Amino acid sequence: MHLSDLKLSDAASRGVLRDPDAPAALVYGAARTLLGPEVDEFDPEAARACFSHFHSIELPRVNDDKIWAVASLRTTPQGATESAQIFESVCLALSGEPVVTGIFQDPDPPCMAWGAQHIVHILQDFHADARDVRPQDMWGREVCSFVGAILFDRGYLVAPLSLVFAQPDLDEETGQGAQAAKIAKKWRTMRASNKRLEDLQLTEVPDQIQLARLASCELYIQEHQTQFIDSVRAHLSDS
Repeated sequence: MHLSDLKLSDAASRGVLRDPDAPAALVYGAARTLLGPEVDEFDPEAARACFSHFHSIELPRVNDDKIWAVASLRTTPQGATESAQIFESVCLALSGEPVVTGIFQDPDPPCMAWGAQHIVHILQDFHADARDVRPQDMWGREVCSFVGAILFDRGYLVAPLSLVFAQPDLDEETGQGAQAAKIAKKWRTMRASNKRLEDLQLTEVPDQIQLARLASCELYIQEHQTQFIDSVRAHLSDS
């Protein structure tokens, strides 16, 4: 579903903006419905003041972050793909997690996996030139290094699919690129079987621990995709 396809009434937009669990793309669409395209230029405090003064909406803090994240992808797309700190903050915001500016929060790999996938989709929706670039080729050196370091710190040998751009950095950190390739092959075979991730019987064997980590990332993505679709349907039905 494209952001440009999200058509909200004023009443539905107010409901979305008050909902701390609403997905970022929907929150951003609601903000543009009420404030217009100028919302892209507002800092969070200015947007909060406008919603409060003109629309009697007290915006949840996480929705401030969601509006900023999506607006930044529209206005300065290179920010999240080139800067590690912006990438981290956008991932957290898109996952509905609080963002603390000025420090690194080191998000968990599932959060980054969902964030990176969502960033790619949003960039492709807003920017035609992004549709001609392979997702794994969108990322700058700083982001690749940052993600690889976090994956290494969390004990990953194989990067989740949406974070595959960090695999070379992860291999450099672990020194186990050959083993990672074997595990990645097992993961592809497992996913090709179409077996439900919830039904996987994995043990404490090292390779299976790695598979479990990849499964946790994919389950996180699936959960957020479902929440996104359900929330969009629920709020659009109010329009």
